[in-house]
Amino acid sequence: MYGTPTDIMLRKEMELYEDDDWGTPELEESSYNPANDEFKRTVVSLQRRIHHLAGTLRPRYAMVAKLSLGTHTNIEIARKTRFNPATITNILRTDKVQELRRALIQLRSLLEGVSALEREQMLWRIALRNEEFNPRTSIAAVSEINKMKIDTHAAKEKSKQNTALVNKPNIVIQLADQRLLPTALDN
Repeated sequence: MYGTPTDIMLRKEMELYEDDDWGTPELEESSYNPANDEFKRTVVSLQRRIHHLAGTLRPRYAMVAKLSLGTHTNIEIARKTRFNPATITNILRTDKVQELRRALIQLRSLLEGVSALEREQMLWRIALRNEEFNPRTSIAAVSEINKMKIDTHAAKEKSKQNTALVNKPNIVIQLADQRLLPTALDN
């Protein structure tokens, strides 16, 4: 067996599934079968696409694409990959690396779920759509929006308090041994 350790592991995993005869046609077609879940199929398809795209690139180019999605600057990426920072910029401009980055971003957003802003916008649409005919649903949606804003505000306040505690200067009061201090008799 040749290839990267990941390729070997994937081949072994596929062989395990090919040998199993535990699935029936009814189970395979069932909407309750996890393998038929649309989200899972989308994630698996995207992971395969990422694996294929990374395989078409040099390993260090793929690493550059992955590191560029984090908090790393081009200079930090250059140090880790032993490239010149100008080379990092050129690598990030290539079509294949840009396609890999787009796929990685898409996978990350799928796995992280909807952002708070998207969720708030969705709740507003639900509130507006149901305002006339189903006011309870509308009120529940607005209530969720308010809870989100309160939670966000509370988290920001807590963060400010923690920052204030960290940035507060430490004052150390050291009490001296009273026996060592000068007394009136010493004069």
